[in-house]
Amino acid sequence: MDESAKVVTRGWVDMLIGTIVLAGALVALGFPVYLATYDRWGVQIKCGNGYYSQLLQATTDDQDQARRSAPASDYVDQCKSALLHRRAWTIPVGAVGALILVPELVAWVRGGSASAAETTHDESAEPTDLHDAALLDRRYRSHRAPPSDTTL
Repeated sequence: MDESAKVVTRGWVDMLIGTIVLAGALVALGFPVYLATYDRWGVQIKCGNGYYSQLLQATTDDQDQARRSAPASDYVDQCKSALLHRRAWTIPVGAVGALILVPELVAWVRGGSASAAETTHDESAEPTDLHDAALLDRRYRSHRAPPSDTTL
């Protein structure tokens, strides 16, 4: 089998998929979470992102509405619910990506692929006949045409 065909194996594809899924989940956690409502100054209420809560704007608006004796909006609870929803789907997706990536990385570090089938022949074993080795092993073969005889 030629060396370029060995580059993309199932283990490498699994590592690529696991990396993409894990990185996508970590990036999605970093996107800001907003409520669909606006405060009294016309600014959309920001709740933070999947990594941390930023409830100052929601708390301030809830306190302002309580002082003005307006109907309670309860923006803090809405923010907590929105943050919980973001974390509820991104953390399991990131865990699935890690569960795909980590075993493949461990197998790669140990020198094999966890999902690739074992080959039928051992490439490290030396053939007994050097002539057979040159014919069977592509590493010894030249990719050029054999030279023609130019003697007179």
